[in-house]
Amino acid sequence: GIRVAMLEYLPMAIREVDLSGNAIERLTEVVAVSGDSDANAGPAIVLPNLVSLDVSSNRLTALPSNMEVPSLQTLRFGANRIATMPEDLIVQCSRSLSTLEGSGNRLRTVPDLFSCRRLQVVDLCDNLLTACPGVNPSLVRLSLNDNTMSSLGDLFSGAQLGSDTFRSDLTELRLRGNKLSQLDEDIVRCLTKLVVLDAAQNDLTDLPRVLGYLPELRRVPLEGNALRVIRSPLASNIAALKDFLRKRGPPPPGPGYLEGADPASSGGDANGSTAPPPSSTEMRSIVQSALVGTHTLDVSGKSMQTLPDELEMELVSRSTSATAAPGATTGSTIKKLNCSKNTLAALDGWLQALPGLSSIEAAQNQIEKLPDHMADVPLAEIRLTRNRLSFASIASSPLCIASPPSALAMNLTFLDLSGNGLEFFPSDLSKLPALSTLLLSNNRIKTLASGVHDGKPSGWCKGFKALETLNLSSNQIFDLGDLPRCLIECCPRLRGLSLQNNELSLIPPALGMLQNLTSIDLRGNPQRSIRMGILDRSCTEIMAYLRGRMDEGERRSLEALAKSATPSDQAATGSDESAASAKENGGSNKVEKLKRSIEDITMELNKVHLTEATKYAMKKKLAMTKAKLIKEERLLRMQQ
Repeated sequence: GIRVAMLEYLPMAIREVDLSGNAIERLTEVVAVSGDSDANAGPAIVLPNLVSLDVSSNRLTALPSNMEVPSLQTLRFGANRIATMPEDLIVQCSRSLSTLEGSGNRLRTVPDLFSCRRLQVVDLCDNLLTACPGVNPSLVRLSLNDNTMSSLGDLFSGAQLGSDTFRSDLTELRLRGNKLSQLDEDIVRCLTKLVVLDAAQNDLTDLPRVLGYLPELRRVPLEGNALRVIRSPLASNIAALKDFLRKRGPPPPGPGYLEGADPASSGGDANGSTAPPPSSTEMRSIVQSALVGTHTLDVSGKSMQTLPDELEMELVSRSTSATAAPGATTGSTIKKLNCSKNTLAALDGWLQALPGLSSIEAAQNQIEKLPDHMADVPLAEIRLTRNRLSFASIASSPLCIASPPSALAMNLTFLDLSGNGLEFFPSDLSKLPALSTLLLSNNRIKTLASGVHDGKPSGWCKGFKALETLNLSSNQIFDLGDLPRCLIECCPRLRGLSLQNNELSLIPPALGMLQNLTSIDLRGNPQRSIRMGILDRSCTEIMAYLRGRMDEGERRSLEALAKSATPSDQAATGSDESAASAKENGGSNKVEKLKRSIEDITMELNKVHLTEATKYAMKKKLAMTKAKLIKEERLLRMQQ
């Protein structure tokens, strides 16, 4: 290939020059003398009619600064070794330049591009930029992927950012693979024409609400960030994400934004009022409905602060059912309770009035503590999402007191404590022998390492013999402690694991030894050792990749550990019997299996970069599985 281009000898009438894909080291014949800062020093390169110059994919270390190219519209110099861009060159073509492509170089800074008013496309991906280059508001596409920028503050440095009417023409802004900890609101509010914002693989923990008001925004990849408030399904659904952000507050002043969120979508009417508590007649009707079918007492969204006296009287009255045991109360025949979306502070009265419950759903309340007599209730499912429970309240609750074995401990298979305030992981949860699903996402857990807090043991430890699904996503976990080894040794049935959106700087390769895993999500952590493209792959491919990162000795050691934890060992068999007993109370095995399948498919669908064909197939499978579940639940109700 050509090594020296000698542009100074080109005819002045030439309009296009394409020298890409050679081995060019210099663009002028003259070699710079020792100490000369311009590696291509020499006579001026005068090409007044040059419109396009492509020197990409060569071995250049610099661009000549002594070029007179007043008509240059397209400059491509990607895939070289260029460390600086001459400011004189930008000044020469500032009135004509429309495309600037310089990806794959070693640029640390770039001259201010604000004066290039005709510039439409800038691609400076895969360089060493620590600061965002200044551009003119007329720019349409800006790609700055894979640099080391920590802020967007200089993007429109020459413009009046404080003005409510200042707007940019940007439609694509690509920032993947930088070190951005926030998206500057003063910049984002100007991007009313933005269609694509790629902010994946950064250090973002939240998004500005103004993002929800950008009318043209259609795509916002966010994987690889440690987002705290924004859950993964929300981040992958642009319409839902924008609606969520708009609910945080009104739009900024100025034109070009979407209208605010619909108040009705947040619950209540337009004035923010809530439904009044149910009347005595309505309570009586609710109880009568709970005595047939699935025996579910549904009092969700009734604005209740405590168990109403009228409802309690209905529940503790003697049952009139012909099939009820002598002396049985009406409440003892009810198997499921849904008291979500109220303002309940405690569950004491409810559990006393409903001693035969197998399932309780009390999400979105204000519960701070669980009653001691919960231990006597044979609950198989507990859903307490978005309450005010802490590590101390859970560690001292019947959930963590399994000696002597209580009715609760022996029957519980499903526990959802997502969206509470747990600061540590309660170790004694491991003593629940039948627990198959544990959901702890959106808490404040920072470490799974062993310790003691408030006089109670914390951290992940051995146990959980029946565990099949574990969700620890959207916490602040930076240390997994003994989690990988304990899961390998004690949890042979584990099929779903989510550690998404935490603070892990390292993904342990040992997780690849979880033999029966069918779903794993490790995205949204600040680790840099595994590319996002790999973490977006199927569970099988991720596991194979993790195993490939282990040395032979470690792999053999963990293989031996995994073989010792087979589903047929004595401890697991005991757990099977407990779990089977619990499932008989909570529903048929077939219904439970279909529910778990739906959870697995839904978790896989939340992954980005799935092909449209794969998404279509998975959605079809999900619809068919849901249909089967409805059919099985209908049959179960008929049997009851």
